[in-house]
Amino acid sequence: MRADLAAFSRYDFAAPARPRTRGSASLVTGAAGFFGAALTAALLRHTEDDVICLVRAADDDRAAERVLAQVRRHAPGLEGQWRRVTAVAGDVTRQDLGLPPDTAAVLASRIGRVFHAAADVNGSLPYEALRGANVLAPLHVCDFTARCGADLHHISTMAAAGPAAGDAPAGDPGPEALPNGYAQSKWVAEQIASAYRRAAPQARVRVHRLGALAGDSRSGAVNPHDMRWLFLRACLDLAAAPLIDGGLCWLPVDCAARAVARVALAPAAAHALPDPLPVTATGAVPWHTVFSWLRQDGHRLRVITPDGWWRELNARLARGGPDHLAALAAVQPELPSARARGDAGVWRTLAGVGAPETPFDRWQLRRIVDARPQGNGTRPKTPRPPSRHDAPAPGADHTLSRG
Repeated sequence: MRADLAAFSRYDFAAPARPRTRGSASLVTGAAGFFGAALTAALLRHTEDDVICLVRAADDDRAAERVLAQVRRHAPGLEGQWRRVTAVAGDVTRQDLGLPPDTAAVLASRIGRVFHAAADVNGSLPYEALRGANVLAPLHVCDFTARCGADLHHISTMAAAGPAAGDAPAGDPGPEALPNGYAQSKWVAEQIASAYRRAAPQARVRVHRLGALAGDSRSGAVNPHDMRWLFLRACLDLAAAPLIDGGLCWLPVDCAARAVARVALAPAAAHALPDPLPVTATGAVPWHTVFSWLRQDGHRLRVITPDGWWRELNARLARGGPDHLAALAAVQPELPSARARGDAGVWRTLAGVGAPETPFDRWQLRRIVDARPQGNGTRPKTPRPPSRHDAPAPGADHTLSRG
């Protein structure tokens, strides 16, 4: 890890062959992921940018299918904006993002902002196992961003800030003090973004540290792998709620995505906002309140001790319980609990650029619960966004019509 830091501090980022007019399109990596899809939807809603979605896929058509499925899940009703979207199959762990040279050159001429949201989110793996996806990938993204002469918005995590001290976010403790390989890899990635800032002082570079993200406040689409959601699903399955302290500190994912998109459009606000920028909830809903909301909506939840709750979960698994219970059992005996780490002053500034905090409430919880998978129903077919095979040839006018 220290060797990586030393090497990256001396890294010679690429640069355009000659000065040129910057593009106006936004590139989103990880656009088929939970936050990446929400960010793509936010850019379609709150900007006039063309959006290039880089997705790991076998080809551009499959990349388009993945992006379409995820963005529709988050934000149905945006189909009329697909003409502004180009889906591209790529790989952020490779040089030039795994793109053929001619494709990389065409995209570089179009891009003015890069949002790097791709990452491997896994708190159980060591730094070395996450190095490719979370460390080398940001290096390649910064290199490509320099080639574009573009601004960089690097999506990080509050885990990179270390544990909270009192009621305020902690400072940067250095990688060895962080709790796991995931937090360490994201901290090192932030240093790579800082190195790009030093190498390209003409570019705007901002690190956005996200906290725990709830489902979309309108559609209820939630990250199916989030531990808090797995815990809530397990409580509903077992009809039992354990007596635990702490609370649910969740920021709706569309609120976080809107904040990132709005900051990208508001260079004047940069002086009033910290960097890294904490994008996380200012309040935590006590667990007993969360369970009360569920009971008010008709869900039966017995009060039970934490030990008894785990015994019931393991008994259900022994009878062949569903996969989401098995995923939760892997972290036994931990149960999710968090302290709010959001900064009210930051959210006041964000409100001034059109991105106020959306507090998590009972109605959002209801939408998330109601959006649970039900059977194997299929969705209706909808138009796909164009792939790069539908884009203009090199040398042509690359401006797409607005939706």
